[in-house]
Amino acid sequence: MTITFYSQSPFSLGFGGLEVQILNTAAALERQGVKVEFLDYWAKSLPSKNVHVFGSGFNLFETIQRMQVKQCNIILSAIFLKTYPSIVYKAQNLLSPLFTNKFTNTIRKNLFTIPKRVIAITKEECKYLHEFYSVPYEKIDLVFNGTDARFYDAKPDLFVKEYGLKDFIFCVGKIELRKNQLSLLRAFENEPNVPIVLLGAPDDKDPSYTNAVQELVDKHHHFHWIRFIPYDSEMLTSAFAAAKMHILPSFSEGHGLVSVEAYAAGKPIVMSNTAVMKEAFGDFATYCNPKSLQSIRSTCLEVFHNPEKYYSKTKPEWLISWDDVAKQLITIYETSGLI
Repeated sequence: MTITFYSQSPFSLGFGGLEVQILNTAAALERQGVKVEFLDYWAKSLPSKNVHVFGSGFNLFETIQRMQVKQCNIILSAIFLKTYPSIVYKAQNLLSPLFTNKFTNTIRKNLFTIPKRVIAITKEECKYLHEFYSVPYEKIDLVFNGTDARFYDAKPDLFVKEYGLKDFIFCVGKIELRKNQLSLLRAFENEPNVPIVLLGAPDDKDPSYTNAVQELVDKHHHFHWIRFIPYDSEMLTSAFAAAKMHILPSFSEGHGLVSVEAYAAGKPIVMSNTAVMKEAFGDFATYCNPKSLQSIRSTCLEVFHNPEKYYSKTKPEWLISWDDVAKQLITIYETSGLI
């Protein structure tokens, strides 16, 4: 049986958590005997009419409509990122009928009516899909992100040898305003004994933010910015092993796959105190206010100096393998008539 994978943007235009999720999911499904083909934009036919779409941006609506016309069986991973207060989404739903040109929120709402099943990563995402887009709870499946077994056995030696860095606060993610790395650096300007290591490519759409981060990195010897390490390399897992902790101080996140990987590598994690993060990671993370430099600094310092206190050896329910993810998806595909 073949499943066609379709993503909201080509890999060539960016690579991050979504792409990691897609590639690992595909590989795990292949190990379970399900053939995965990626949609070729230039092909004259689909490799399979059983389609798993990753993403739910309004710009996907026409494509998914065309799939529906071709009688495709569609499963959709929402990958919904709440970027505005709840009242904004609800207001759009109320006002949209008054205008000829529909709000993007309404287009997205119509999009969710097409797939047979909608997959969310967290319970908060399930709630948002229901409240903002009227997706029935009985149509939503909850499937956590997985993590690769190689993170469990990571050793710091390779990274330490290459970069000369160890026992640092690690922050992995694209360098962009939403990820909030600039606040992390500003919070630690006067803490020269606490090294900060950023790992991530700059956001091409916001060079001013990139420049501001670079200026602080250049100014302080305890700040370090590594722009790229291949995801499938031993160097990446070694970087997690060399760190003392990981922080994701984002203003908004769909889930935070890098935090799962950090935890798998045995490191305590600090997250923003958003509803999504607190629901997703529960008592296995420590939380800070991403809008407060004092909160970021004090929370990180507490975890940095007491890492054992903030890491539980009890396995969280969300710490699962990609093979576990694949098995759950196969069940969803089967009950939806795809395989």
